[in-house]
Amino acid sequence: AVDDLPPTVTANTFNNLNLTGFWIYLNKAEAAGSGTIIFNNGGMSGYGSAVTFTNPVSALTTAHIGYRTGSIDTTFAGPWDLGGAARDFNIYNTNTISGNIGGANAGVYKAQSGTLILTGTNTLGNAGWSLYNRGGGTLMFAENNVTICGGPIGMAGAAGIIAITNNASVSATQVYLGDGGSAWGTINQYGGALNLYSEDATRILIIGEYGGATSYYNLYGGTVTATNGSGRCYIGWDGGGQLNIYGGLAVFKSLRSDGSAGLLTLNGGELRLGSGGIDNPSGPVLLNLGGGMLSSYESWSSSVPMNFTGTGGNTTVAPSADQTITLSGALAGAGGFTKTGDGSLLVRSAGAAYAGATTVNSGTLNLGTNINLSGTSGLVMNGGILEGGVVNTIGGNSALNAGSTVFPGGIGVVGTLNCANGLALNAGSTNRFDMTPFGSRDLVVAGGSLTADGSTVYVNLLGWLTNGNYRMFTYGTVLDGAGFDPVVLGNPTRKTWTIDTNTAGQVDLAVGGSYGNLRWTGNVNSDWDTFTTNWLNLDSLADDIFYQRDNVLFDDAGIAVPTVLIVGTNKPSSIVV
Repeated sequence: AVDDLPPTVTANTFNNLNLTGFWIYLNKAEAAGSGTIIFNNGGMSGYGSAVTFTNPVSALTTAHIGYRTGSIDTTFAGPWDLGGAARDFNIYNTNTISGNIGGANAGVYKAQSGTLILTGTNTLGNAGWSLYNRGGGTLMFAENNVTICGGPIGMAGAAGIIAITNNASVSATQVYLGDGGSAWGTINQYGGALNLYSEDATRILIIGEYGGATSYYNLYGGTVTATNGSGRCYIGWDGGGQLNIYGGLAVFKSLRSDGSAGLLTLNGGELRLGSGGIDNPSGPVLLNLGGGMLSSYESWSSSVPMNFTGTGGNTTVAPSADQTITLSGALAGAGGFTKTGDGSLLVRSAGAAYAGATTVNSGTLNLGTNINLSGTSGLVMNGGILEGGVVNTIGGNSALNAGSTVFPGGIGVVGTLNCANGLALNAGSTNRFDMTPFGSRDLVVAGGSLTADGSTVYVNLLGWLTNGNYRMFTYGTVLDGAGFDPVVLGNPTRKTWTIDTNTAGQVDLAVGGSYGNLRWTGNVNSDWDTFTTNWLNLDSLADDIFYQRDNVLFDDAGIAVPTVLIVGTNKPSSIVV
């Protein structure tokens, strides 16, 4: 123990200083001479004013730095040789190693209440523990530090901290916080990068490994990445764990809480997940989302309840292009979320009673079947796509703005979208309806007013409609605005398709007219498509194009072009040859 060391000695000049079992003060850099400083269960402190030693250093066993009365902050700028082993560093005040630490089996085990600042380039090959902070104090990876570990980083004891600052670069196989009974630790990352590269199939970052205490990872800036192997961050293993993201970027293949309490707080920055998603097979985990971004680098899902706190604003959910994020756990809280990214967010929650706004700026929000966003203060579509389900309910007032599209039942699926209060359909928005001649059709219900102000109705025919009216919208109070743009058909026919608002409380699609009677002439080319005038209209006797459901005749009038090339999908009512 340090207190059992012989009395300290104040030295003025030494060479090849061998600190074996004793402690020494050095009041100036020259006092250490030009030789190697050797730590062999001995101690050393600067004295009087800050001292920087440039000597090479060899640690044969434990190095004690600081502690004695009058000792001050000391910097070691020379290279450190740990003799091919992990060495204990007992640090008592603030001390800096700016020289490089290396060795094939080197490891740094920091102890005691002081702060050890690493600023050099370190290669620590110890596969057991490359770095370990125990017994309190701070181990800091400072600006421009590069530390490459061949094994894990661990932390145990009380009130211990690992700090990662701007432009620091740290890599290790794994990180264990709370490695020991009733032990806990904290990582505060302000910048830089922590890359965890283990191929372990179970766990890569463990916040709260052993029981009896709670460990913390606070991310304020920089990046922490674990995507190899399981890429799993455990928030609570046997002990409690908290991952608090206020800034920066955290990239994991999966998040899990297993056996003890876990808490994720996302108030800023970004949490980007892979295929493992978020789960809690045998332990509670609470997800508090009060800002920041929840994104993907692979499609992922979660059945864990999420609480939109609104603390730092609404959380952005941003699946990448061609990827999906699926949320099936309960959604609650005073806040809401904003959907961005080109991918799809699939809400499959049986309970979605969060009170904040739901905003879609890009990509797709898919509500599945019987999903009720009844608690939301409203849905605002500023772009992207809303896909409803069989029956869905959205609380508050809703608005479709320019660039947004709604499918009431989903693409090619008939369903009803219920908007609890008012619904505004603004210029540049599109309402896509799947229509069938019999049975169910897409329907949008506005519990309050319906405002139509230049929105487009796009009709996809799932069957051929006979003449008559087909309901598309209902509203509870008034219909106002400049009206709808002309109806667009996804599969046009010769019939007329107009908006009918004559019946109070509803907006109908009015179908009229008749199909055409055409004879093939091929007077342009051999293509049977929907835009070339290769036909004679037998009613008007004028050249014409083919519309879906027209009646067509092939006879000797078209013998000059006997070969007909069918382009695309054409659906006539009848064909006579």
